[in-house]
Amino acid sequence: MKLFIILILFICILLNFLYYKNERFYQNINNIYMLSETKNFEKYTYIYNNIKEDKHINFIELNFTSILKFLEKNINNKIKILIYNISTSTKDSEKLYKIIKWLKNNNPKFIVISLIPTDWWFQLNKLNGRYSDLILFYRLNVKNFMFICGNKPEFVEKVLNTKILYKKNILYFNINHCYDNSFVEFNKNPKNIILSNGAGGITYYYRDYIKKFKGVKRITRFTDKNNIKTSYSKKISNYICNFVTTRDVLNLGKYPLLKNRKINVEKKHLISLQEPLMKHFECIASGSLLLCPLMEKPYLEKIGLIEDKNCMFVDMSNDKKIQEKIDFIIDPKNRKFIDKVRKAGQEHGRKNLNSKKKYQEFKKILSNL
Repeated sequence: MKLFIILILFICILLNFLYYKNERFYQNINNIYMLSETKNFEKYTYIYNNIKEDKHINFIELNFTSILKFLEKNINNKIKILIYNISTSTKDSEKLYKIIKWLKNNNPKFIVISLIPTDWWFQLNKLNGRYSDLILFYRLNVKNFMFICGNKPEFVEKVLNTKILYKKNILYFNINHCYDNSFVEFNKNPKNIILSNGAGGITYYYRDYIKKFKGVKRITRFTDKNNIKTSYSKKISNYICNFVTTRDVLNLGKYPLLKNRKINVEKKHLISLQEPLMKHFECIASGSLLLCPLMEKPYLEKIGLIEDKNCMFVDMSNDKKIQEKIDFIIDPKNRKFIDKVRKAGQEHGRKNLNSKKKYQEFKKILSNL
């Protein structure tokens, strides 16, 4: 009898704890206002729509001028304002920069959080020496402005050779994932070719480098024949394997002379973002074999991508090893093994790297603001 009473008491305490935890969670996000212009990318539709439909978040669709008016109207309100930035284009970054300057000049009671759903959140425009406005934000050090973005503050300090006063205002969240429309039917008879797709140049050095090897096809950008639009995942699923790399950026911490373009940019002057891009997830979802440079292995393992289980890696420092890896992948004798690995990759993406899990991860960040 005593054991039964103790058990009942324990259950009541547990339920009370869970209820309090749940209430505290919603208290934290109830005063969040999300402001967004009417534009969106398919890749981030799930995250965007979930924020929009979440009854605990006040979603307001405004143009940029109206966003500034909203800030002015609420200057004395203790709320949290989430700005959804669609890109780090010059046009969008200039808008965000104006918001940051307004915050610095007016010091309102609220905080503004910028969610930037792109593969990188700071950049040099085409490496021509013109800094994106985003880089300047860190040097403004505005205490009531926060970034939700795909890189950690320590990495940013290292690469930009600058100190960030409010490090806690940079919240790490890699928004990339296997979005719903990226999944296509597993292709049992793809072309026995390794595809290297996407932008090239020095920031994506290895995408161009690998094209010289036999068995590799390089396509910078797909075009739709006869105006018949085909999804990106469907296009890359036509190849047995996709070679995917992350982006490199200028390492100003190690080479400060790059800042004023006093030296020419070479591969050695760059540093990897050390984060998976959307292309990594799109490849997995397509059912094509994901092949990445060996140097990307440490951070891809953190999201469950394991060599010879659901993806493969290649040592890009040795041409002989590169050709051997390519030959192994396209060798018909190894087809059964390759099909097993790429199918496992697609299943891993469907089960563990999907939109639903990514939104839950994002919601936890909001609850801790």
